[in-house]
Amino acid sequence: MGLEFLRRTELETLAVGLVAGLVAWMLGHPAVGAGLLVGAAWGAANLWAFSTLLLREVKRRATGGPLRSVLPWALVKFPLLYGGGYLILRWGRMPAASLLGGFSLLFFVWFAEATWRSTSGSARGEGSAAP
Repeated sequence: MGLEFLRRTELETLAVGLVAGLVAWMLGHPAVGAGLLVGAAWGAANLWAFSTLLLREVKRRATGGPLRSVLPWALVKFPLLYGGGYLILRWGRMPAASLLGGFSLLFFVWFAEATWRSTSGSARGEGSAAP
């Protein structure tokens, strides 16, 4: 599991959030649907910013580069994402539970992906984990 796992997780989280949001909207709950979609996007953006920040820091330490190569990503992750999340919650147009549900979809996707890989043997490059 490497960067491709993280990038795939981001895309799958957005896809699941879009489907869940559309289902909630079609069932007559547009605010819940929007909250699920916004929460999923927020979670995917958070994972993207964290993984980018981590990779930049590891690269910086390995090469002895300046701290300024990491600071923009820290500014994206902490003030923008967390500040934006706070403002979205304070705005109050979407239920907080739906935002949290959308954000939590990331963990559901991680669990499903890891379970799929462990049972199918795809993490080891094998066709099946069955004996």
